[in-house]
Amino acid sequence: MTQKTKAPPSGPAWRRWNEADARAAFAELAETDESAAGFARRKRISTQRLQYWKKRLKSSPSSATPAFVAVTMPPTPATRPEIEIRFGDVAVVVREGCDVDQVARLVEALSRRTRAC
Repeated sequence: MTQKTKAPPSGPAWRRWNEADARAAFAELAETDESAAGFARRKRISTQRLQYWKKRLKSSPSSATPAFVAVTMPPTPATRPEIEIRFGDVAVVVREGCDVDQVARLVEALSRRTRAC
């Protein structure tokens, strides 16, 4: 007895969709003026597949696709790192970019002053 086999379906082979496939299809549909039924016919997919994935994506926790949003921040003054040096009741604030030799002379002078007192 010979066994009969089904002829392959005409058109593109059926394949299982994943979430990325569904999102890509809905993004493409959103860029057209087609109805879901017209889009399904043109893409040779079933409207049931679109309905299934629409429902699944709505209930999916990752259904909120992240998007970048422009945010305007108020300008902030340019602050540079500072070092505070204390000698007794004297405090010297040194900002980044100061001349190191000047700072060293100042620290030496303050240390002499505090020893003399």
